[in-house]
Amino acid sequence: MPANPPLVVILSGLDPTGGAGVLADIRALNAIGVRIAPLVSVLTVQGKSGLEYLDPVDHRTIQRQLSALLQDYSPGAVKIGAMTDPAAIEMIARLMHDHPDVPLVCDPVLRASTGGMEFADEFVREALTGFLMQRITMLTPNLPELEWLSRRSCSTGNDVMNAARGLIDRGCRSVLVKGGHRKGSPIDVLVTSDKIKRFEGNRLPGSIRGTGCHLASAIAGYLALGSTPEEAVRNSRELVRRLFEHYESFGILPADYRGGGTNEKI
Repeated sequence: MPANPPLVVILSGLDPTGGAGVLADIRALNAIGVRIAPLVSVLTVQGKSGLEYLDPVDHRTIQRQLSALLQDYSPGAVKIGAMTDPAAIEMIARLMHDHPDVPLVCDPVLRASTGGMEFADEFVREALTGFLMQRITMLTPNLPELEWLSRRSCSTGNDVMNAARGLIDRGCRSVLVKGGHRKGSPIDVLVTSDKIKRFEGNRLPGSIRGTGCHLASAIAGYLALGSTPEEAVRNSRELVRRLFEHYESFGILPADYRGGGTNEKI
């Protein structure tokens, strides 16, 4: 752990199973060795059958918490996960615009890996693309989330690049398109205004929930430590693979719940 580790603020949903959301964020950031300030955006009811119920935390509570942390602790990065309240997204955008030097990583969770229930609707999409997008340092969508945010089909490689560049045109500094939903090898693609970097990988056997949460949080942690975006992605992919190769040792999921997710982001 660094002598004076930076603080990373995380704002994500609370998954009581511990497989995803804020508990996954904490697990990844603990492995990196940074300080963590966890905030909860939405409470959920989840079990082996998947997501059953959502209860968003009042955006005024989130505002008070985030304002205090930004003012008093000068965090090294902020990571946002599942958001279900457009008012909360607009509030976060306003606060973060007052802190332009703090990297902001956004994992745009559209739906849970199991259960089929959606976190986001049209109003959430408008808030993300209309208010928050221009403040995001790195957006980490999978292919369905990229299609949803960009309103573009992503059936070809060119489609994916055009969709990512469209979000960059809206102000986002970089887009990491996770390749777990693509056929063949799960290649992740980091797109910036002037560069494209591909990260090749192999699928782990079985299905595991929470890979995207771990990855986005790790990226925020490495950015807080001073890594470049490309270094942060590379290091985070390696970290997440280590965690999930030995997931039971880290308490990521009960063994009998291993088949519940998508394993989409490794």
